[in-house]
Amino acid sequence: MAILNFPPTAGEPIDGSFTYTSDGVIYSWDGYKWKVDSSYISNLNDGPLAGFRNQLINGDFRVWQRGVDTSDFTFAAGVPPTDRFIADRWYQNQDTAASTARRVGPGGNLPPGYAYGLLMSTFEQLCQGIELPANGVPGQFHIGSTWTVSYWCNQAGSISTEAPSVKFRETSTGAGGVDVTTSPFGAAIETVVIGGETWMRFSSTFTVDSSPAASHDQLRIGFSNGAAGGRITGVQLEPGPVATPFEHRPIGTELALCQRYFQTILLAGFVANVGSTGPSSALVSVPSGTTFRATPTIANGNQLIFRDSAGAASEYSVVNQISYANSTSNGIRFRFTRLSASASYKQLAGVYDGATESESVQLDAEL
Repeated sequence: MAILNFPPTAGEPIDGSFTYTSDGVIYSWDGYKWKVDSSYISNLNDGPLAGFRNQLINGDFRVWQRGVDTSDFTFAAGVPPTDRFIADRWYQNQDTAASTARRVGPGGNLPPGYAYGLLMSTFEQLCQGIELPANGVPGQFHIGSTWTVSYWCNQAGSISTEAPSVKFRETSTGAGGVDVTTSPFGAAIETVVIGGETWMRFSSTFTVDSSPAASHDQLRIGFSNGAAGGRITGVQLEPGPVATPFEHRPIGTELALCQRYFQTILLAGFVANVGSTGPSSALVSVPSGTTFRATPTIANGNQLIFRDSAGAASEYSVVNQISYANSTSNGIRFRFTRLSASASYKQLAGVYDGATESESVQLDAEL
């Protein structure tokens, strides 16, 4: 919670022109008391008063199901945006150049109240797609609705020189789209210095003036004009004309929101019912903890790994023989063919992509 350090009021005007700003909230002096700007209250009333104002998921970069250490996510030129996801729900919209990204924190000179952030080689590709209620249906992003984007950035020249790109788009094509709005960028609303490093909180307000096409299933927000080494955290998109303090949701809630689009599930220990005479086919079902947005695909392998009961040896399933029999948004059912028969190879140990073994399977239903 922010500490309010109101300035002295002696001799100051009482017509409301003398103001004080904290966490993006404007207070005015009326000669007797400090009053919160009425637009701040209307901004809260335009959304769920008890929370869930932020339409973006993982805006403070706490969830990293694809990797939790501080090593780089490195992508070569030519890797499509659909394969450039980094922190959950966030991806780099780039396929012509190499790029890297890394988790920052804890203890990374971040603004007060934040444990994690994101460092990227450039910010011009940082995007998140927000799921629409149905294809072609704008839902809360209807024409005439007003929205405010805010975020913390440690470089004034990074993502502060242009308004965020906001488009209705189609997941399957990942190209083009309809501009939701064309609005000038706002301004810095708060500045702090942490460990000798300057962080600025920026805000931009826009009004939706376009509708999605019938095939569009997401509203995509993207940040452009990046600088190498820039860091970002506290990204929020909320209804109304004012940037309110960042909404810190419980980590369990944030993780569940992320798992609608991506889950990492431990496979080691699952038992597969296979025959022991000759190569054989088998099924193994893996339930998901949260219902997926759509039927997921496997992101980290095309073979299954088996080990004997002692875990001393391993055997791979035939390449490309995994199929997704009866997969649904509630889980996935593997159908596979083993290379050879052995009564001892009945314990599923993970997945294999031809180079790396993993005890967990990554199931991807991202926008």
